Amino acid sequence: IRFEEIGPNRHPKKTVSPADPLQENLVTCELFAMDRIVATSPFTLADRHGRFDIITAVSGSGRLNWSAGSEPVRTGDSFFLPAGLDAATLEADGTLELLWIRRP
Repeated sequence: IRFEEIGPNRHPKKTVSPADPLQENLVTCELFAMDRIVATSPFTLADRHGRFDIITAVSGSGRLNWSAGSEPVRTGDSFFLPAGLDAATLEADGTLELLWIRRP
């Protein structure tokens, strides 16, 4: 993908809450956004607006929780969060580094 041909990068507001993980926007275009998140405490993915998300664990471990269950998260794991999922919370065991890919 040649991002310069798609349009300018847009850097969205912080979209995770309520704790204070590091959130760094790596790329945003009209097709998708990818953020790097580094967390040491639980946080909720916010502003999902009925869209799907992909979460990939780059390093560390933790737990992905939602209203109907939970799954362990380990380095290399990827999760597809469907658009119908209202909220998802991630808990870090120590430090958890993620890539969050979504529609902007």
